[in-house]
Amino acid sequence: MTEYTALGEKLLRNLLNAFQNDPLMKQLVKEGHIPITAELRFTQLVLHKHPKSSEVFFHRKWLISRLLSPKKKLPGISQCSSEIQLDSGNLGRKMDNGFESAKSTSSHHDLSEQHLPQSEVERLLIQELQVCQDAAERYANNYHAWTHRIWIFQCHCSVKVANQELDNTKKFVCEHISDYSTYHYRQMLLQYLSDNISSVDQLLEQELDLCTEFIRRYPGHEAVWSHRRAILHQLYRVRSRCTDQTASKKLRPDATCADRLLSREQTFCDGLTDRYKSQSVIQNDQSWQMILSDRHMASLVRIVQNTTHS
Repeated sequence: MTEYTALGEKLLRNLLNAFQNDPLMKQLVKEGHIPITAELRFTQLVLHKHPKSSEVFFHRKWLISRLLSPKKKLPGISQCSSEIQLDSGNLGRKMDNGFESAKSTSSHHDLSEQHLPQSEVERLLIQELQVCQDAAERYANNYHAWTHRIWIFQCHCSVKVANQELDNTKKFVCEHISDYSTYHYRQMLLQYLSDNISSVDQLLEQELDLCTEFIRRYPGHEAVWSHRRAILHQLYRVRSRCTDQTASKKLRPDATCADRLLSREQTFCDGLTDRYKSQSVIQNDQSWQMILSDRHMASLVRIVQNTTHS
């Protein structure tokens, strides 16, 4: 049984390498020998064993881009005849493995190209969001899964989907409070909403309340403090916007808003510190919490000052 397990692991490792480096994998799809939907199901199965595989997520991105719009440039995807550029933040990577030489012995017609109706596009993207969720649950701090999820949202972004994703990821973040990739995803959703609706203030306050609950119940988690700082920065930018009639209605930061925000946050941090100092014994995580609190305020002051003077 051990030998079979070792053989299976070896085959999977070779398969992951093939997703990234073997042009034949993509050529079979492009020539129609392997349906894209079948390849998506197969790679989903691979993710059950290797949920953090960047190779599989890159391959799925390529597959989905062909289903959504083969001729249209999508977020993080630029296509040309013999090269596919996959770019998602620091995950940018070129895959140029001689597609042209493989094409020379086959038809130049790309049989995989197809246009899905809008209802099928929506269903595909919602399913892919769930694939990302499953991969994140199987492997903690799964940066590749959350980066792929951002790309999927960018392909089908809307206020409705953003609100749904905030709800869908809330349970996950409550169970993985140190997973900063989740917080980063929620920051992106809230930033999208702040750019597209006028009532985002309440959502940002609710996110701050969530951070407050985590900080008080689970002291010493740096990821929560970093997320709180990012949300405060978003809240500051939303609340400090005012119309300058003499400068073509240019939006500019408001120093008074900054003072109010910093004062409120200082009161919150002082309350935490006073609570711990009143105890007869301060636990290690509480000592670390006070250090994080001091760092948080120092960083927040710098962020607000830089924004105000920009």
